[in-house]
Formats: sequence, C-alpha cells, structure tokens
Amino acid sequence: MHLKHEYAIARFVHALAKSMNEPVAAMEYARNRYGSADIATRMLTKAVASTGVLGDDPDFIAAGQAFVQLMKPRSLLAKIDDVSPFRRTPFNTRVLAQTTAPVAKWRREGQPIPVGAVDFDALARVQSLSLGAIVVMTNELLAGAGAGFEQAISAELVRAAAALEAESLLDPASAGEAGVEPASITNGINATDLSGAANTEEAVAALMDAYQGDLETAVLVTSPNVGIRLSMAEQPTGARGGVTFGVPHITSSAAPAGQITLLDPAAILLSDGGALVDLAAETTVEQEDGTRLSLWQNNLSAVRVLREVNWQRGSASAVAYGVIAE
Repeated sequence: MHLKHEYAIARFVHALAKSMNEPVAAMEYARNRYGSADIATRMLTKAVASTGVLGDDPDFIAAGQAFVQLMKPRSLLAKIDDVSPFRRTPFNTRVLAQTTAPVAKWRREGQPIPVGAVDFDALARVQSLSLGAIVVMTNELLAGAGAGFEQAISAELVRAAAALEAESLLDPASAGEAGVEPASITNGINATDLSGAANTEEAVAALMDAYQGDLETAVLVTSPNVGIRLSMAEQPTGARGGVTFGVPHITSSAAPAGQITLLDPAAILLSDGGALVDLAAETTVEQEDGTRLSLWQNNLSAVRVLREVNWQRGSASAVAYGVIAE
C-alpha cells in the first residue's frame, strides 16, 4: 500500500499536533508539507469545511481501512481472516443463518431440482459499534517528522487497538453491553473439560474431538506460550502460530492465559468499518486507577482511535474452548 495511504492517520494527527489542534492551521501545514493531493491534507480540508460527521467521507474511509491494514500483523481478527475468512456483512443488515446443512441432488434432464427441507434462523442486525483506545504521547514525539515518526505513532495506535480487540473477541466473561460492545464469541458457551489431557497436544486433540463445528474451515487460537508447547510436541507451529493437526493455528499475546479456542470464521458474522482518529491536548484524562492527568500541564496530548467493528456468533457450535494450566 502506498505510504500516503497507510500513514494518512499519523499525518493527520501530526498536522494537528504541530498546529496546537487548530484545524485551519493544521490544514495549511499539511498542504505545505505533504501537498494538496495527500489524503491527510484532504481530510483536514474537509474537517474545516464541514460541520457534519465525516465518517462516511471516502478519504476518511480510505484512511481508516489503511489503518486496519497496518493493524494486520497485530490484529487477531485480521490474522484469522487471512487463513479462513469471516462471514462479512454490512452494518445494520439483517442476515440469515442456515441451521441445517444444504442438500444437493442429481436431477434428470428437463426436470426441476429436488429441494430438501432447509431451516434458517434470522440473526439480529450487526449494529455499528466503536472500539476506542486512547494513547497519551508527549508533544515532542507528536511534533516529530518523517517516516520514522509516522511509523512510531502508527505502532502505538495499532498496539492499543489490537490488544482490546483480541481481549473482547475471546474472553468468555465478556458478555458485552447492548449498544456499546459485542459479547465475545466464547461467551455463553460451556468450556470443554480438558483436565484428562496429559499434555497440551492431547488437550488440543480432545477439544477437536468435542468440536461440533466445521473443522475444514476452523482455526485454532491460543497464546504464544501454548504455541511454544505445541512446537515442543513436534507440531509445525510455535509462538507465532502455524498448523496444529492440520488446522491453522493463530497466536495472540492478548488471548486469555491457557485458553485454547477453536472457531469457524465462516459461521461468525463480522462487520468492519475501519477507523477514525482525533487529537486532544487541552483536556484531562482519567486513568484506570482513578487518578486524573492534565495533558496541558504535562505537555502531553491524547490520540483517540475509534475502530468501527462488531461481530456475532452464528451458532453455538461455531466455537469451542477449553482451559489448561499455562
């Protein structure tokens, strides 16, 4: 992907930081530094000219999709989708899940095709939700320049967004909240008992034996530590994933400790609208421990990235998981 696309969000934030978060000055800075045709410049120009929401603007969509591409090496959703695609659907579109397998039959020439009984469940529309991450950075870093700066700012945003994405996707305790966040794909499913397995390899085999989904399109997800254990059992995998018993194996540092998850992406709905980013420098950030941090007093800025994404498990049989000691 061309540099002007994949680092458009970093350039957008950089121009705002150099201009003390003043949109008109940021637009002029971007125009002088990157040129009028650059996506970041066009985004800032539209932000100045418009009083509405720019999430549907083609340049903002392109920059958001490019940011998601940057996330690929760290994004659990992207890594899974690369080896076995999710069932993608637009936001707020009603879809059907087929609960019985389709049946194909031979037919005589000129005769109608016999049709077996088919059952469907109507799934709720996949609502547009936003995964948000706030990264606090020094103004010195934000005022940097060049490809090194753009890579640094992008890496920080990617790391924050990717970690929350993986935790939200796999944590069985994550029940979600209507209109705020989706339930994890493992929520509401009973864990498979793996206590009888003598080692990690046997635990994976037991999970696969118990799995009711389609192993032909399934993907195994674990932490890197579990991947290392499987490699010691001479499976062609490791800390960065590989293949286990012929099934693609993906690892994520954000996967719950000791959890082995088997899922069929083809039976999981995924809606992904890319990302939007903005900058704040004159506000107070409340941290997880309750303390408040003044950005202005500490010469800091907060970069907020909003990832528009949501998922929905098509059926309980699409996912199975178990837990071992790690």
